[in-house]
Amino acid sequence: MELGNTPDDEKRAAGIREVFASDYVLHSRTGGTVLGVDAYIGRIAGGRLPDMRFSMDDLVVQGDRFALRYHWTATHGDGQIGSEALEINRVADGQVVETWNYQDMLSLMGQLGVIENPFAPPS
Repeated sequence: MELGNTPDDEKRAAGIREVFASDYVLHSRTGGTVLGVDAYIGRIAGGRLPDMRFSMDDLVVQGDRFALRYHWTATHGDGQIGSEALEINRVADGQVVETWNYQDMLSLMGQLGVIENPFAPPS
């Protein structure tokens, strides 16, 4: 997951272009479908959460696919936020060509104050 752990958008983009196919497709329940590696880079670049760090929790490989469970953390305002995610990725010719991503948005929206945090301890 080191690819996503650089604060330098140019280095991150170069690394992504090595690993992901130019016609990469991301299917995301929270962000719709993203077509092409450049569109994917545009979605994650821009320093929105410049200190975002990814950590891999599980990796399962079978045939031309791999499943990845990971979590991320970042500074937002005066505190830390984070989320867990699960991805199923398809590989062809040594590059990731397609991803199905599922993110714990309920917890994240609670941390951001968009909804009452359903996981916060009772007050």
